[in-house]
Amino acid sequence: MGIVLAFALAAAVCISQPGTTQQSNTRLYSYAVAQTFDQRLQQRVQFKPKSNAPLDQLIEVAKTFQVPMGIEWSESPKCNASRASFRTQDTVLELFNAIVRRCPTQKLAVEMGIVHVYSRFARHAHNILNLRLSDFQVRHSSVFDAEFQLRLTIEMQLHPERFTGGYNIGHGSPVGDVFSIPNVTFSARDVRVKDALDGIVKSSGNALWVARLSAASVNQRLPLSRMYNDDEEIIRIWQLLPLKDPR
Repeated sequence: MGIVLAFALAAAVCISQPGTTQQSNTRLYSYAVAQTFDQRLQQRVQFKPKSNAPLDQLIEVAKTFQVPMGIEWSESPKCNASRASFRTQDTVLELFNAIVRRCPTQKLAVEMGIVHVYSRFARHAHNILNLRLSDFQVRHSSVFDAEFQLRLTIEMQLHPERFTGGYNIGHGSPVGDVFSIPNVTFSARDVRVKDALDGIVKSSGNALWVARLSAASVNQRLPLSRMYNDDEEIIRIWQLLPLKDPR
């Protein structure tokens, strides 16, 4: 199976010593413990993103203030028609809203401990993020493991004929990477891909996901099994980014 290509450049998995992992977790989440999700959104800050593109600005604000996000992005020429206006004492949530207002086709919502940015294709039948998976579960897994399992589950859903004899595939992950910490547990049935991504992000406590959609990708009127016929196409559906890397 070609899914293993997703991590072809990664080194073999290396299990960290329990003490080292615990210390890393403590450093990584010290900020998160000090502030709840709502407190982080409502704090007033003096901050202006260095990036110019709206999507890059959203990611910059999320990383700076440790806000978990799920971003479904569809670039539009209208996005750069006007520059975002930031006041000196905006809340973090107001920063997000000011950025999203630059793109009329995008909508922002705060839902169950995560900030979502939706594209105009949010409810489109051919939006792969709306694909419902009959079952998805990970337990005490790293973000890398959970991401691999999600991609495998998508392929099994779209191409069950490839797995009639079972499967024997795996993946590697970079040694010492923040996404190698086994801190993800999530389980759900009849779950959309976007909801599974939310589950990974929220369980990790140190991630956001970004999916870039285009009109061409959802308006082909082809079955999803044909649109996502190989592993490379599945790999490109989303990107997971850490909010903070303690290294």
